[in-house]
Amino acid sequence: MMYVIIRYGVVGRHRNQALVESRNKTLGSTLHKRMMAQEILTPSSTIKRMAYLYSFIIMIVPRFSIEQNEEFIIVIARTPYIKAKEADFYIMGTEFKFYCKPYFLRLTFAHSLVENGKERASYNIDTQQFTFYLPKAVNGQVFDDLDMITKLLDKKKKTPTVAGIQVETNSSTNPDEQNLEGDEDEEEEEEEESESEDEEWEFEQTLPNNQQYSLDDIKNQPHYGFDNNFVAFFNDLQGEVEEIIDIPMIDEISKEERTAVRIGFENLKFDEDRYMENYIFPEYIDELLHYKAFWETAMEQKLKSKLDKNNNNNNSEPIQPIETPKVESSSTNQDIKELNPSNLEDFDELVNETEMNSDTIPTDIVNQINSALSKKVVISSTFTTSSQTIEPSSSSNKVITFTDEERDIMKNLPNKEYNVKNEKQLLLGLIDIVFSYCYNVRSTYGEDTIESAWNICKVSSTLSCMETFSTLKSVIVASFRRSITFPLFRSWKLASRVLEDTRTIFKLGKRCILKCLLHIRKCLEGHDYKYYLNRLYIDDYCVWLQYASKKKLKSLTAKLNEVVIEKMDVEWPLEAYEKLVQEEGMVFGQDEEEDEDEENELEQMNNSSDEE
Repeated sequence: MMYVIIRYGVVGRHRNQALVESRNKTLGSTLHKRMMAQEILTPSSTIKRMAYLYSFIIMIVPRFSIEQNEEFIIVIARTPYIKAKEADFYIMGTEFKFYCKPYFLRLTFAHSLVENGKERASYNIDTQQFTFYLPKAVNGQVFDDLDMITKLLDKKKKTPTVAGIQVETNSSTNPDEQNLEGDEDEEEEEEEESESEDEEWEFEQTLPNNQQYSLDDIKNQPHYGFDNNFVAFFNDLQGEVEEIIDIPMIDEISKEERTAVRIGFENLKFDEDRYMENYIFPEYIDELLHYKAFWETAMEQKLKSKLDKNNNNNNSEPIQPIETPKVESSSTNQDIKELNPSNLEDFDELVNETEMNSDTIPTDIVNQINSALSKKVVISSTFTTSSQTIEPSSSSNKVITFTDEERDIMKNLPNKEYNVKNEKQLLLGLIDIVFSYCYNVRSTYGEDTIESAWNICKVSSTLSCMETFSTLKSVIVASFRRSITFPLFRSWKLASRVLEDTRTIFKLGKRCILKCLLHIRKCLEGHDYKYYLNRLYIDDYCVWLQYASKKKLKSLTAKLNEVVIEKMDVEWPLEAYEKLVQEEGMVFGQDEEEDEDEENELEQMNNSSDEE
């Protein structure tokens, strides 16, 4: 008799197993090379496998999002393929730490959190998400920039603001920035009420110190990139440099020569016939002008929310105090299973010991007792209804939100400390890059194409020529010149509309600007050559912008709204071209009619000759 053993595999199991084996092969190969290198350096063999393994294994940062209400900071982290019973989290001042193999998350907030017994965590088996409820030290205090993922992952400790007391430190952070509270919309309203406190984006002019020398003066080499931090970047990319930027000899010319080369190249490439064609046949241009981009929708929502808020304030009634929902004991719901990660073997005995709740004991004493007990992790499913769920505050809703893909990009960006040498130059370059992005979105109806990366780089003087600007007017002039020289649609009306789009994005604040930069990064990352520009500019812009002063951005936006550009500013006779094409267009029409009459006469003559 022969027995046949049949094994039934779980769907997707072999795929996951193959992925794990591939990762193990990579780790094993790296570990073997490290041990071999150590044995070559020393005559004896080495067996320090685990020590070397820990040196290059990095914990995984989970995908997460953060909300808040009056009482809690709510952190939602997606952690698939874990054992929930091994989870643990800590609250220490402004820091929150979460560990569950192989995930590790450390967040640093602007204000303090507190352990008062109300902190807890729940794990949903179906969605594979942890939800952490972190009590605020001061109820009602608003935590800013909870969607700035890279900033929250920063290891540096922030100065907490507790009970309205501001602690001054010797950090480079501006004190005006540390006093910012509330969301971006509320902050802008407060700044409009007190214009005297606005911080100008242009720095005060001071005489240079003769004892300090810049790197340009010392090394005498061209600098470019974010804040001019790169030198000789293209030395090893001579074969690809022409595909990346417009000036191949970028490492051999100075900044002044770079500007002259850019202007000469634009003068050479400007095609007056193409410009007149788009002027006399504006059908396609009109369609682009009527396209509604996402920032226009966001601006409408923002204006509507402000209008509703003003109406509510005018027709407001006495606000009744909102009672915090009472947290019921887990014993009333049989579908919820509470675990204590530190003493799982004694789970049955500890269910009633992880929290005290009594109406006869004073609240402060209950909180002190609960803070000394272990934190709870509640494991539930999608269909489980828990009375402990607390929804985020409606006031935390923003008109600009980030997708999971954008959060992942911010999570993986490197955290750096920037000793910015010329912040004004960075802000002007930011306008140039955002202008080029707006042109691409409007010219492609918001759809990414294979030409999107090319469009963005060609319209932007910063990305194509490593240009640096000193005045706001020069940025707009350069953007207009390139927008009517290189892309498919070359129209002054279109460029003017793109300028309005740029102003709208800056009015919406740093979140909208950051969302645009993340989209630019995605477009450039998929290009064969343009992805180098992410290393030179976009990555650093994405990180730096999260720490940038909101007041300086607001001041820059006000100056941007005041800029007026005329056709004569681009140094091309555009008005003469437009007048010429209007006159020649009528002449062309008469010539066509005469040609048709001559053709008709020839046909009649041919027909008469055939009859004879």
